[in-house]
Amino acid sequence: MLIPLMLASSGCDAVGGSPITQSAHLMSPWGRAVRGLQARAEMPTEIEQNAILAASVEFRYDPHSVAAGIDRFDRFLAADHLQLRLKDVTSGKSFQIDAYGDPGAGMAFPDRGRDCVLLSQSPVQQVAAEFPLRAGEPLKPGRYECTFNYSTRRYPGFAESGPPPGNWTGELETKPISLTVRPEIRRPYSLLIPKQLRLTSDQQVIFRHEDAERITAALGNGMYMGTRVTWSGRELLLGGLLEPDGANPIDDWKLADAAPLGGKREYVIEIFATSDRPYHMWGPGPGANDYQTLWQGHFLVQQNVHQ
Repeated sequence: MLIPLMLASSGCDAVGGSPITQSAHLMSPWGRAVRGLQARAEMPTEIEQNAILAASVEFRYDPHSVAAGIDRFDRFLAADHLQLRLKDVTSGKSFQIDAYGDPGAGMAFPDRGRDCVLLSQSPVQQVAAEFPLRAGEPLKPGRYECTFNYSTRRYPGFAESGPPPGNWTGELETKPISLTVRPEIRRPYSLLIPKQLRLTSDQQVIFRHEDAERITAALGNGMYMGTRVTWSGRELLLGGLLEPDGANPIDDWKLADAAPLGGKREYVIEIFATSDRPYHMWGPGPGANDYQTLWQGHFLVQQNVHQ
């Protein structure tokens, strides 16, 4: 008897967007069985260059061929075990792209075995993973053969004691699915930017809706927008854009050592795009991950100017 085992993981859409350019999905045949488990994948058959490819990997096992004593499957950070492998049908060149995962989740939340599920459950669970096609060497338009590799060695978990003896470990490969990659279309996005900053009566630096204007920037697929504010050797880094009349001020001069000398301070605000997805301790910068400055403004805020 073969029982399906499905994994799911939450995805993250690009700020400013990866457009929904994915076609109808296709399910691959089951791959070769390893220690009683097989894998197959469902994914789109067409996608634009650099978009984020959403796919799901499904597992099933045969209780008659699984190794003795193996009765559990660990779903902890399951997407971190997955890798998309593409082969250019024309050139024969191969590419490998890891699934999106949380760069620090394994350290912040070690694997305690709480996500292990019994293989005998039917179904166990289903989850999807996302693969940033912009990562690594760019894919040219054309046709590719795609397989998905699942390996417990890619993210071992249980770093201190090793996996429990009843957990399945190994490496699985799905059967190929054909993927057509179409040329990327850069799309316009509307950005709300400040024309000026204000110092409120309670000494907070903000910008209001009446101080904002809209500009347009063109972005490719798989890009994330962020905002960097710098002043007096300090930096505020945000995933996304500043919000006019937002709950959090840009600066607060009432805080200790925050009031500027001479009653005035200059601020530089930059809106940028990067293929580096926001995460804890995020620190994108020029020279990597397709970083580009979309807009930059310089502002002078003075004491006793209350608006």
